[in-house]
Amino acid sequence: MIDGLDTNGLIVTCLFFGGVTVIGILRAVLYPSQKALDSWMIGHGLRKSAHTRPLVASYLRRTRWIRTIGFLAGWNVPFVWMWVTRSAERMDELGTYWWLIGFAAGMILAEVTRPQGRGDVVSLEPRRLGQYLPTFTRIDGLILAGVAVLLAVAGIVLPVAEVRPPNETALSRNSAVWYVAMCLVALSIIAATRIAQEMTVRRRQHFEDLDEAQADDAMRSVSIQGLAGLGYGGPMWVSATIAWDLTLATDGPVRWICSIFGVALMVGGLGMLLGFPRLNTKWIVPRAREA
Repeated sequence: MIDGLDTNGLIVTCLFFGGVTVIGILRAVLYPSQKALDSWMIGHGLRKSAHTRPLVASYLRRTRWIRTIGFLAGWNVPFVWMWVTRSAERMDELGTYWWLIGFAAGMILAEVTRPQGRGDVVSLEPRRLGQYLPTFTRIDGLILAGVAVLLAVAGIVLPVAEVRPPNETALSRNSAVWYVAMCLVALSIIAATRIAQEMTVRRRQHFEDLDEAQADDAMRSVSIQGLAGLGYGGPMWVSATIAWDLTLATDGPVRWICSIFGVALMVGGLGMLLGFPRLNTKWIVPRAREA
């Protein structure tokens, strides 16, 4: 048996983690459907030629699989921890952020390892990140980094946050190490997504015809927008986690302020992670020309 879980609790836990895993794999296996592929190409202004259609399908399938593997790897960390330690303790702590770390790693890996085109023609037009992102998203990542740092510092310096039961370790929630670790997760996501965006923008564009060049522009734009959603939503979710920890560790007005702030960050973070790549915002990219 597992310490902290009775038989019913263990069954529910297995169904919960296993169910999400099965759903994630099925979504990756079935994507993209012909309808989804056609909708994606029409929505991004692409002509459904015999060459661009398999190119886009390969891109969508590959990125979905890598993201899914990353997410499920992080998602199941608490489940594996439970069986290895034979204890349900700390599952809530691990479940707070490991799914995000796995998802972030999968998304970044999918974009920075995307193969270049095989055409003999190379675009000579320089590209800038601002050409692919709408103006309202081009805020400095230092703002989100500052929020995470300030919340972590608050968790460390507030006297109540230092009081822990004797059986808890330095890695337990509401400890100084915990707040520093959460802050580093947020900062790492910000830095990694910005680097991945720059690598995506600067990747050389090989193509055989203009249809393929336009498909590459669309895929490049979707990649950068998805990374932008991760770069904003990830740190916001981590900051929300810190704020909620402060809510549980403080009293009075500070608790209410952290609670409201935590809800706002959590809703905003999920909105960025799930909704930002689907905004279908227009992008301006220079048309490829033959070298």
